Amino acid sequence: MVIKTPEDPFVYYHLVEEELDTQPALERQRPPSIDYVFEVTNFSRREIQRLYRAFKELWPNGTVVLEQFQALYASIFPKGNANDYAELVFRNMDQARIGSVTFLVTSI
Repeated sequence: MVIKTPEDPFVYYHLVEEELDTQPALERQRPPSIDYVFEVTNFSRREIQRLYRAFKELWPNGTVVLEQFQALYASIFPKGNANDYAELVFRNMDQARIGSVTFLVTSI
């Protein structure tokens, strides 16, 4: 059994990741290096950790497709049609044009 420790949130993450590696599961994306994300963005390490956890909570396999992204935008902007804007943002992040994006977007 894995117990979340408030002192170091990554301890919990690494233990869970090791457990997942022993089970046959959906194809999962490897998490980006927190140091790399820290160096290429203006986010703090703590912000990156929180954003990554939120991303993985929404999309556990580490990728998101357009329809899922549009559903997220619709929940954030319920009074309007956010689909067109969500698609514009998604297509900009999907530079490789593969139909999905991961937590680490290399260029915007």
